[in-house]
Amino acid sequence: MTGGPAAYAFEWSAVWQGLPYLLQGAGLTVLISGVAMVLAAALGLALAVSSAASSTPTSSCSATRHC
Repeated sequence: MTGGPAAYAFEWSAVWQGLPYLLQGAGLTVLISGVAMVLAAALGLALAVSSAASSTPTSSCSATRHC
């Protein structure tokens, strides 16, 4: 095997040409992550409220919670 790690010349021009696409992809990734976090928090809150509401004793249950 000839050459070595220094035998390859990295083409930075390709990075600079693709930089707008890379930044656009990074922005889209942040947007999707933000939307997913908001939806997850809303769903988690709804499930927590639903779970807490269904576990509260009603007037038909006794104090020992034998319903």
